[in-house]
Amino acid sequence: MPPAIFYDLETSDRLPVGQILNYAFVAVDDHYQTLSQLTGSIRLSRLQLPRAGAILSNRIDVLEHQEKYDELEKPHLQSIAEFINNYAKKAGDYKVTLIGYNSSGFDLDYLRTSMIRNGINPYFKVTNRDVYLAVQYLYTSNQDFYEKLSADATRNEQEISFKLATIARVFKLLEGEQSHESLADTELTVKLAQTLDAGFDFDVRTHETYDPFALQHAQPGTIIQRLLRSKAKPTEITKVKYCLQSAKFKQGLWINLDTFAKLKAENSAKSMLSWLKADKSSVVIDREFIPTLEDRESAKLAQLRCAGISLDNYFEETDCDIEQFIYRVAPNEIAPLEALFNGTKQSSQISNDIRTLHQRYRLTYYTLGSSADEQMREALKSYALYRYGGKMKISKSPKAELAEKDFHPTYQALVEEINSGLKNASPSDRVLLESLLNFYENSEIAAALK
Repeated sequence: MPPAIFYDLETSDRLPVGQILNYAFVAVDDHYQTLSQLTGSIRLSRLQLPRAGAILSNRIDVLEHQEKYDELEKPHLQSIAEFINNYAKKAGDYKVTLIGYNSSGFDLDYLRTSMIRNGINPYFKVTNRDVYLAVQYLYTSNQDFYEKLSADATRNEQEISFKLATIARVFKLLEGEQSHESLADTELTVKLAQTLDAGFDFDVRTHETYDPFALQHAQPGTIIQRLLRSKAKPTEITKVKYCLQSAKFKQGLWINLDTFAKLKAENSAKSMLSWLKADKSSVVIDREFIPTLEDRESAKLAQLRCAGISLDNYFEETDCDIEQFIYRVAPNEIAPLEALFNGTKQSSQISNDIRTLHQRYRLTYYTLGSSADEQMREALKSYALYRYGGKMKISKSPKAELAEKDFHPTYQALVEEINSGLKNASPSDRVLLESLLNFYENSEIAAALK
């Protein structure tokens, strides 16, 4: 088996338009023993104002961070790419597995966004896995695992939680609070993966948490029964029937037949469709389920209702900010983007998204006092008014009717988050929030907004 690389990112924001503050990548052998590791901390760029919630979570004193670290994103991201690619090359025809905890829902997209905006190709020869999805899968499919989580929740008079710290405490891998420091969290994820392997014969490096992928010959019209166990009512397992509408490698567009039965004629066909994908979804299927004649008739009607909808046209083009959906930059655009950043390619005939990334790259890396200083100050002001003036759309929804939550918080809203946190802050939280507020007030963004 090729080495696996476990990783974790601590960031300035939940939104990928933020940035990585520190990271850890740990390569392990078949026995989960460390082969090598790469860690680092990244200086905040002039474009970034960290969110109060992120700082309280990762416990980073922003002013100390800025004093201690000089390098911005690009050299760190180049080192990460080199680290992953070195192992990918050694693996030959096999793929290295890249593993995190809730990485499919957060870290992977964050890493790809950070790399692409620096002209680095993030599409390595790897297989992506997520221990969080493994926990979800085992909770539904493995009675011993479910009973262990359920007993712990009952004993501690709390709801069942899939947080890394909670699961780690259940298996006595963690005492006290989770550090939320990238290397410590990565090492904790390795220990948890090793525990799941030894205790439940579940190897996160090779096991698929997307059961329908095991149906090698699944074609449109295939009917499955999905098993779902609620965290609120863990003793109950819900059974939901799905019919495959459209499929591509390791992903499928599935019709919820239960929803179809309840839909009225005027309801949108999309409302009964679910996009499920390997490495993104935990889907447990009932292997003993046999569709009835009624199920097959229902599936045929549902497919007719969804005729014309496939994976090729299911996702509508979004007009959100490019860093909120970096996948609008096609893989074949990354090399030209890097050439543009390096000054070896002219900026004519490029898309608006590429033009936006190019401008932000220049804003991030220009040096004060340079010949382009005045021009860049004006560009920085425009960026500040766009992002921190409430004009940056962060919602991926293409709907015309937009609410305040669909846009990036304003500078004033971010300051109010800090002040709200200060009202009842513990002494240690107060230090972090006051440091963050000081950073805000002396930032180039604040100066540009005046």
